[in-house]
Amino acid sequence: MLRRILLFTGVTLIVMLVFISFATRTVLMDGFSTLEKGLVETNLARVQNAIAHEIGSLGMTTSAWASWDETYRFVVRRNMSYVESNIRSGMFSNLDLDVVLFLDTRGALIYGATVDPLKGVGRGVPPGLMGWLAAHPLLTGHANTSSGAEGIIQLPEGPMLAAARLIIDPRHAHAVGGTLLMGRFLDDREASRLSRGLKLTISFLPPSLAVAAQGPTTIDDHRTDVITGSAVLKAIDGSPAVLVRVEFPRDIHRQAETTARYFIAWLLVIGVVFSAVVLLVIQVTVLSRLHQLSAGVLSIGTGSQPGRRVAVKGRDQIAYLGAAINGMLEALEGSTDQLRRSEQRNQAFLGAIPDLILRVSRDGTIIDANLPAQYRLAMQTSTLKGARLGELAARYPFLPQNLFADGPEAIERALTEGAPVVLRLSLDPGSGTQHFQANIAASGDAEVIVVVREVTSEKRVEETQRHDILVKEIHHRVKNNLQVISSLLSLQASAAQDPETRALLNESRDRVRSMALIHEKLFRSSDGSGGGYAQYVRDLADQLLKSYKGDSTAVGIDIDVADIPMDLDLSVPVGLIVNELLTNALAHAFPPGRPGRISVRMKRTADTRLELSVTDDGVGFPQEIDYKNPTSLGLRIVNILVQQIRGTITLERKSGTSFRITFPIG
Repeated sequence: MLRRILLFTGVTLIVMLVFISFATRTVLMDGFSTLEKGLVETNLARVQNAIAHEIGSLGMTTSAWASWDETYRFVVRRNMSYVESNIRSGMFSNLDLDVVLFLDTRGALIYGATVDPLKGVGRGVPPGLMGWLAAHPLLTGHANTSSGAEGIIQLPEGPMLAAARLIIDPRHAHAVGGTLLMGRFLDDREASRLSRGLKLTISFLPPSLAVAAQGPTTIDDHRTDVITGSAVLKAIDGSPAVLVRVEFPRDIHRQAETTARYFIAWLLVIGVVFSAVVLLVIQVTVLSRLHQLSAGVLSIGTGSQPGRRVAVKGRDQIAYLGAAINGMLEALEGSTDQLRRSEQRNQAFLGAIPDLILRVSRDGTIIDANLPAQYRLAMQTSTLKGARLGELAARYPFLPQNLFADGPEAIERALTEGAPVVLRLSLDPGSGTQHFQANIAASGDAEVIVVVREVTSEKRVEETQRHDILVKEIHHRVKNNLQVISSLLSLQASAAQDPETRALLNESRDRVRSMALIHEKLFRSSDGSGGGYAQYVRDLADQLLKSYKGDSTAVGIDIDVADIPMDLDLSVPVGLIVNELLTNALAHAFPPGRPGRISVRMKRTADTRLELSVTDDGVGFPQEIDYKNPTSLGLRIVNILVQQIRGTITLERKSGTSFRITFPIG
């Protein structure tokens, strides 16, 4: 990490120095360059102002001489003594003149003088001057006596400062006498004089360079030792006349270069010192402490004391990091304990599941297995791992064989569709068919979980439930059919003309209705065993009471029947016996208008026997009738049914009639 910090710090320092150096040089040098160029432009303006001042001074001198009366008399009278007295070399040096011309009113030369540095004052004028005056009457043609012209004229001999004024009588008593022109060449002497006066290095360049100049002012800073500024001076006719140039040593530029170098050097020193201090602080306050933290964590992770914690010193971020590491270690230790306990619970949970659980890959290879207790003696997890499903058919014949035949296709379908697949399996070991169910669910992109469970008992319960449903349906259909028969008998009885026949049909209807009521109770009972027999007797009594006595309340029926479960073979004949005995009591025990009570009781007398009694307080059973060999159909049916249920019947004639029947439950 230290090497990376050093590399990062070094690269950052270099990039920062390069950027700051570039920015510094750009800003500093641009500022100094702007200052330098401003200085050049200012001094160029001084030179231009100085030349303009020289032109103005020349014009004033020319005006003074042109308005002198001696000058007027000279041009009018042509008195040469004026020349001898006034046109001398001292006059040229005092007035800084190179040329003096006296012209008449037509522009013809009266007298001209020029000065030569070697020969002195001489008569005549520069050849190019008279030609320029002829081509440019600007200096000689004046609109009035007070007008004049001054400026720069371009001659073959070089540029010249020139001023022209009308020679007039000071008293204005006479007409204009001519024109006076004075001039001074812009040559090296003039440049030296201006340089001394302005303390600058000034030079005048040929007009060709003035024409080629790029604008009125040009600054050239390509050289490293000097910087030059050039300005174009216009002639009196507006054309470029001369290029004045000013040169300056580049002291400002050199000072800027030196300042930039010193600044970058100091910046480099400060950056190196700052980086060293930062690295030292990082090493002492961060890296060394991080190394201690990492060493402590490594020793805890590789040692045999997971309860150890790293040392925490201070209150800074690294100390907080150490505290966080300790908190993480504590949480990790707690999570490890929870995970260990959770794994133990999961193992116990899987061990308690009575199912065979397999992790199988897409190609049918068993990755892992959990064996229930019934398979652990014959199978081992280690032998299952790595085996194919197809290899288990011959090795473990006590497993359903169609699992190995249909398993690969079901595994592929579960992985492809993403939904669990259920296989119904069976095995016949000779002691009865065993039923299995295999649930196959994808647990990843290339493996599934197969749970094989024996469902033989569930299958049998399911079959029993189906059988019970079928039996209840049969009871329901029988009850419906018996109700239809009962309705048919009732219709037939209502259509019979013979009272005896009608009575027989009604008795038959009641018998059928009694059997239908039994089947209805069996259909409604939850277990199909015929429980709830007391309610059945109450319903039967209500029907018979309405059938024989109508809405009369003179006869009442008391029911005390225990809810003892009975199967169909017992409940139907017992119900018919109750029906016949109640019918006999309602029909014969109570003459019309006589009140009375009928009691129906059934109780358990022994563990395997029941006692049924039907008692009334009516007129009594006739003595001449043998109840065991009766002539009536009802009592014969009772005796037949008693024999059918293997019971005994007795009769008591005290205070009415009481039949008692005892029979076994099963």
